[in-house]
Parts: sequence; C-alpha cells; structure tokens
Amino acid sequence: MRWVQVRREKPGSSCPRHLGYWTSDLAAGTTRLTGSGFPETFSGCPYGRSFAYHHLDSIGAHIELVDLSRQPSFLETWQPDGTPMPAIIEGSK
Repeated sequence: MRWVQVRREKPGSSCPRHLGYWTSDLAAGTTRLTGSGFPETFSGCPYGRSFAYHHLDSIGAHIELVDLSRQPSFLETWQPDGTPMPAIIEGSK
C-alpha cells in the first residue's frame, strides 16, 4: 500500500483537494503523469522544493508528487517516530 495524503478543500467537503504520493524520481513521475493526460499545474522545483502538482479533471483535485529524498525531513517535522512510507518506484510496473 502506498502512502496517500488527502487534503480537503474545506472542512466537511467530500472532495479531496489533493492526493499526495512519494516518488523515486520526480522528473520521471511528472513526465508519466503529463503523458497520461494529467497536466502539471505547479512545480516547486524552480524554488528549491522537489514536488509537483498535476490536475485530475475527473475528480477536480490534484496529485502531488514529492521526491522521496524529502521524506526524512517530512518525517522529522510531522511524525518524528514514524516509519518510512512506500513510494512509487518510477520505471517499475
């Protein structure tokens, strides 16, 4: 099971704002999603942050891909005793 971060647009809303996934290769994941019809709507890379958002028209939300290299600092900040979360391994099927 992959880690999924679900953030809602507003409290009580049934629609997610975005779904977050760790990825082994942000550039490859962005290429894969864009090629599958999910356009990139924002990239943190130009600002030194390794994540990107892709829009899913079907549910009106975004997929957030976050480079796996960011996970240790994420865990340190948000869940210090947490265990590493699985990632999408780009290039695997």
